[in-house]
Amino acid sequence: MIAVRMTVHGLSEVMVRNDAERSREREDPEMKNLGSAALCAGVACVFAGAAHADFTGATVANLGDLGAGVDTWRVFVNFDSPTDAVLAVSGDEQYAPLVFTSLAGDALRNDGGALGGLIQEDAPSATGAAWDSWLTIGNESFIGNNTAFSPDFLGGDGIGSVVLGTAFTQANNGGYFNGDPGTPANGGSVLIAQFTVQGFAYSGTLNWQAPGGPVESSIFTVQTVPGPSALALLGLAVPFARRRRRV
Repeated sequence: MIAVRMTVHGLSEVMVRNDAERSREREDPEMKNLGSAALCAGVACVFAGAAHADFTGATVANLGDLGAGVDTWRVFVNFDSPTDAVLAVSGDEQYAPLVFTSLAGDALRNDGGALGGLIQEDAPSATGAAWDSWLTIGNESFIGNNTAFSPDFLGGDGIGSVVLGTAFTQANNGGYFNGDPGTPANGGSVLIAQFTVQGFAYSGTLNWQAPGGPVESSIFTVQTVPGPSALALLGLAVPFARRRRRV
């Protein structure tokens, strides 16, 4: 059996799904996704396989208006062990593409400072404003930040900024990663993005590793959704994420 833990306004309830439901979901991936979405509608949810899932889900933190006129949000991926390390966030045809979508149709806010228009602005930079939009593997500062991008990330040329506009997609074989594996991005909750926009959805493939273990690939999804006050947050980790050993 798989335990599904739902958290609503600080209260937790464990729901048990039987083996027949698991079997149907394995045979029909669409059923699995629809069932997960139905359970999570309007609340913050985390799904994990009770037996082996060290990746427990993705969450969003709202930092409020830091000076851009709209809220700034941070996306975290979470683990039940502080030694599990994030290696990369990517698009992978075996799992999920990397997709960002602005839900209100407004563009990501970028500060356009000294690095405006350059790919260096797509990660935390020394000249960036507190509300700048960027991607990262674990570090909110430019100091000691080892975030690197694949050569053709988001169809770019490796020089110009690509984290901009109302949407972006990396369908396969590309993403951003920790360029210095000797300095692991871990600690139980790892920052992977900051977006300044009215609301958004962000999903993709997370590559991570427990010490001494194989490289794992898991699907993550976060989305801001309208709530009774301000915004409610939706985060889910697709259960039964397949394992992949990097060679």
